[in-house]
Amino acid sequence: AGYIGATIQLPLDPYIKAYNQEHGGDLLADYYPEYMVENQSLRYRKDGTPYTMGLPFNKSTEVMGYNGYFVDYCKAVDATIEVPNSWQEWKVIGPKMLAVMENLYGKFLYGVTDDNGTASNFVVLTKDEKTAVEAGTADPRLTADHELLLDCEKVTREKFRLLCWDAEDNMFITLVRQWGATYTTYTAEDATKYKHGFAEYNTGENTAKTVAAFTYMKELYDARIFGLAGDISDDSYSSSGFKNNQCMFTVCSSGGLSYNISDTRFKVHTIPYYDDGTTVRKFVISQGTNLALFNKGTDAEKVAAWKLMVYLSQQVNGEFAARTGYFPTCESATNSEVYQEYLDSFGAGEILQKECGILNA
Repeated sequence: AGYIGATIQLPLDPYIKAYNQEHGGDLLADYYPEYMVENQSLRYRKDGTPYTMGLPFNKSTEVMGYNGYFVDYCKAVDATIEVPNSWQEWKVIGPKMLAVMENLYGKFLYGVTDDNGTASNFVVLTKDEKTAVEAGTADPRLTADHELLLDCEKVTREKFRLLCWDAEDNMFITLVRQWGATYTTYTAEDATKYKHGFAEYNTGENTAKTVAAFTYMKELYDARIFGLAGDISDDSYSSSGFKNNQCMFTVCSSGGLSYNISDTRFKVHTIPYYDDGTTVRKFVISQGTNLALFNKGTDAEKVAAWKLMVYLSQQVNGEFAARTGYFPTCESATNSEVYQEYLDSFGAGEILQKECGILNA
């Protein structure tokens, strides 16, 4: 938006028209419409129709990663414990998980894992007991199949939170929407001007909903069920704290999962949503970059830059997604051989089709 306001970014419509004439068909029809919205909502013609100001390149959403070994241990201790789906479930299940965690602070969790990474036959050792085992003193509770699953030696009750959210700005937007409030709106009195955005979360009936959202989260925070990155470590992201077992759940970008993964303990779930028994709101962020063309260089250089944009957003996009964990932004990338091989390598294609209906969901 800043580039457009400074008039240093070019509309892509003339280049798209020339491309369509040269190659036939409709270039933009290949891109998923949801990812084109932000590229066609920032600058308008006098008749009110939008210019196309960019092409989508990489997109991600947020997911909830969690420590599978910890959840398996919780289920072994209390069969009523499951991974919470809603914030309302967190208020009920969270205290149960914290009660289980009381037996792990400063200790070590051992167990036996199967081929699916599911743990069982748990044994909790103190530091002295672990030292004795390492010194060759056999512990009758341990078998040859037992392995160290959780090292909680340096985990303290004061610094521990069950669930941490990586991005505080994403958290704010998501919770405002989940509680039924409007975050922002944009309008234009004159179609010849740029549309202007307005913050709405603290206006009218939105105020009470926003306050209700963060009053609820404050209760979870005070109970140490919910926290932020700064509560568990000195880092601005919760990934380091998660890997050190200072939290067992983390809401993070699907494009940044690798920062949280250290071994097979890492599992993925949808982020918590609002469900009060009568109303369900499942909102989650979509985020990522777009490619734009600056008003700089000769006409030939601009055309070359445009061709590079198309190449990157279509022909390279599938491989980029496969290597990074971001989502493809167009049909051709999703259906590319490299991306389909990536999905087939661990059965993800079948899972996504079953759960989401479409590969890019």
